[in-house]
Amino acid sequence: MWMAWESLTDYSIEVTGTFISTDGEAYNQEWPGLWPTDVGVPVEGPRDPAGPSFFETFLFEDGKVVQSDVWWYPMDNERFDLGCFAVDGCPALQEIVDRYVTGWTNRDRDAVGALYADESLFVDSLLGLRASGPDSVGGLADDRFGSVGDLSFEILDLFSWTDGYGQPSESDPTHGSLMGVAIHYRGTVSDGGEEQVQEAVTTLELCRRYVRKLYTYTDPDPDGLIHREVVYREPNSLLVGVSS
Repeated sequence: MWMAWESLTDYSIEVTGTFISTDGEAYNQEWPGLWPTDVGVPVEGPRDPAGPSFFETFLFEDGKVVQSDVWWYPMDNERFDLGCFAVDGCPALQEIVDRYVTGWTNRDRDAVGALYADESLFVDSLLGLRASGPDSVGGLADDRFGSVGDLSFEILDLFSWTDGYGQPSESDPTHGSLMGVAIHYRGTVSDGGEEQVQEAVTTLELCRRYVRKLYTYTDPDPDGLIHREVVYREPNSLLVGVSS
């Protein structure tokens, strides 16, 4: 896939991180020289080599891609005046990240469950964890990182996804709203002098997907609740000592 893209350009794509699940893969990638000039945003200065970086997720069925999503660095959303980031820097991003990290770090079942919509789905396939609905996802508070030991949650990177590139307006206040957050994290459990580390990227979809006439549409959740979360693991991450 990368060779096919590179054959259409005069630069190389650098893949800086690879993450996996049992039914998908995800990549952190840099596209030197690529500027989103087709979104109606004027770009000043040289176009090469400065370009955006992405986090891209792929879902597979029968060896083929059936879903792909692109997540941007928040600073690139601000740099190109995209979506809600063009208006106020999108404080909803930090709010959901803070609530998410606090709930899971404290292994607080109620706080974790309050993050998720009624029809939500949580999948961490490499740990064999799957849950649906706030109560069920909240019930994983002791399973995901284990029920014993002190848990620290280090955010290594953040990525975001907005409802289109345009900005909110009076006629369409949800346009450009925050649709998803991807968190690259390192979770460390310390117990009796021993440390167990998990590194992964988790994708939080703050929207509902639905299919109509073969097209997939998304509606942002008005309360910023998570409708779908999928965890992609760093291949060399330590996965021992975690209950499942």
